[in-house]
Amino acid sequence: MALRHFNQWQVFDPVMQKDEQMKVFISRNKRYFFYGIYSVILLIALLYIRFPSDAFKEYLQETSSRVSPENVLIVGEVKPAFPAGIKLLGTGLSPKENSDKKYFSASRIIIRPRIWACLTGGLNLNFLGDVNEGLLKGSVNFRKNRIGGPFETSIEIKGMHVDGASLPSSFTGFDLNGILSGVLSFQTENEQIITGTGEADISISEGRIILSNPILIFNSIEFDDLSIKCVMEKEKLRLIHFRLKGQDMTGTLSGEIDLRSNILKSAIDISGAIELSPGFFKNRKDSSDFIRHFRQLIKNGRLSFVLTGNIGEPRFRFL
Repeated sequence: MALRHFNQWQVFDPVMQKDEQMKVFISRNKRYFFYGIYSVILLIALLYIRFPSDAFKEYLQETSSRVSPENVLIVGEVKPAFPAGIKLLGTGLSPKENSDKKYFSASRIIIRPRIWACLTGGLNLNFLGDVNEGLLKGSVNFRKNRIGGPFETSIEIKGMHVDGASLPSSFTGFDLNGILSGVLSFQTENEQIITGTGEADISISEGRIILSNPILIFNSIEFDDLSIKCVMEKEKLRLIHFRLKGQDMTGTLSGEIDLRSNILKSAIDISGAIELSPGFFKNRKDSSDFIRHFRQLIKNGRLSFVLTGNIGEPRFRFL
């Protein structure tokens, strides 16, 4: 008797009743569900076949020209990316006066909108790309629902190859080679980059710095690891941490850069120190008098110096 009462209670369970009602509803409206699924598949197929690739390319290139008129954005092909987004293939950025120079080249970049964030205001995008043989991912939020300022962004970089033609080299004013990884964040209230605020924590491994103007016996500096932490605010870039490690030397820097709209004109006020290993002077071809003079500059095992001038034409002086 108890079992029978239990089964009767189970039959009239409201949850089970709702499940049965749902099954009946689906069964009676099965064809409409199929029509809906078919419509979605057809819409996706038509979007892929009739995707306005050329219109998107023109829009991206015109927007890039407006934001950065001195550079040219090259986009090989634009395709839809599912479930929602676009895929850029064969993308690169070059200076307008020298299209053979590539600040960066990307075999693939996927851009997807954050739907909920876009519905609540602004244009919020996530991106993921294979850039300079490395990985670049992050997000950018354009607050006025259009590409341009004000905006905020966060970026993560893994294993991106840097060479003398790349964007980091154009900012430093000298040829920089290596493998770049790190994170950075930035925000600005307008389209003037130098008025924004941000911070970066990056490292470069297996690197080399080629100096356009040799400093004493330094034509280039090779290193195993370079770690940098910096903060940007009030049109200044402040070095919080800068340490270079190599087989023959270690080096540190501190100070700030007074930013200008033309990056190469940005004023430098930086001090630093270099510690040389005993093996640094072995097998060098410099004259013995010069080496002797150079050794006299070393105090307590360190070479102290200052950098002034600007990024394009730095002035170097030992202390």
